[in-house]
Amino acid sequence: MSSDVSDHTCRICRGEATTSQPLYHPCKCRGSIKYVHQSCLMEWLKHANKSTEKCDICNTSYKFKIIYDPAMPQYIPISLIWVKFIQIMSSTLIKSIAITLYVLCLLIQLPLFWKFIGRVYTWAVDGNLPLANQSFWNALFFGEFNIDKYLSTYSSESTTPLQLALLKLRKFIGYTYFSGVRYLVVAIIVHCALFLVREWVVRDESYIKLLNRKIGKEPRTKLVDMLQNALQGLRNDGDNGNAAAAANLQRLETLAQAINDLQHDNDAPTIGEEDIRRDLNRRRLFANDNNNNNHNIHGLHNIQQQQPENEDVFNDERRTVFLGPEGNEHPPAQNHGNPPIPNYEEPIAPERNIIDDIFG
Repeated sequence: MSSDVSDHTCRICRGEATTSQPLYHPCKCRGSIKYVHQSCLMEWLKHANKSTEKCDICNTSYKFKIIYDPAMPQYIPISLIWVKFIQIMSSTLIKSIAITLYVLCLLIQLPLFWKFIGRVYTWAVDGNLPLANQSFWNALFFGEFNIDKYLSTYSSESTTPLQLALLKLRKFIGYTYFSGVRYLVVAIIVHCALFLVREWVVRDESYIKLLNRKIGKEPRTKLVDMLQNALQGLRNDGDNGNAAAAANLQRLETLAQAINDLQHDNDAPTIGEEDIRRDLNRRRLFANDNNNNNHNIHGLHNIQQQQPENEDVFNDERRTVFLGPEGNEHPPAQNHGNPPIPNYEEPIAPERNIIDDIFG
């Protein structure tokens, strides 16, 4: 690489050349991207996911040469080797200790902690220590196992304190530690099984259908579905040449906008949403002009007063939009106990806007 001390900038950091950081021209690029700092280039190549070191623009391979300090000694000093060895050993030792403590925590501390906490909570509920071990430490380490009676069967004049301690340790490992391991393994297996069963049930398509049948859709979703069905029916009638339905085409955009508001405004309540539902239930969505004129001012208040209190328990079939025939000024009588029979006669298009009919 050839050094350049002229007033140019680095293509990466846009910095100028300095005595400690000169600019180099390592490739065939020209112009403002001709020069680069050596440190910037090395950092760039370090993060580049390429097997070969070459320029990204002109594809010229970079050529590097190690230049040693003229005052460099012929052999590496022993002190430098020792310092580097200490650094490597200390880093390895710290990582080994961390891994060892982690394994000990999982294999030893966690099962013992499980058993100790279980025994302490058992004493708190019972209000006293086990009858076999009235000493706190013996009760904590051995639970309801009578350790004094166990040691008395092995004790003799020739038994040393070290042998008694080994007997205690043996019983502690067999009675407390392995019991905690078994409980912990069973708890992990049960939780994994519950998680797998839950995922299997939730991802099943029949589960979603069962929820919709037993609980039902969210009320706003039901309203959107009913409006979409009514909108699709009007469009189909208009495409088939139905003159009465074609007169309602000017209302389609307003109805589509209402559907869009319900679909994209899930957090804030939509203005007049409950009134739309009540009109749908009473089949007044597309009533004739005479009925609309009679209830133009106070229509919504009258609908709200006549609405039964048990509206929430209505079946989904009673929320279906039925388009009444011409001259039907009042909704048909409610048949309590059974859903109303839909009337499929040809609808008559009102002249007023649907939003004006609903909200007065």
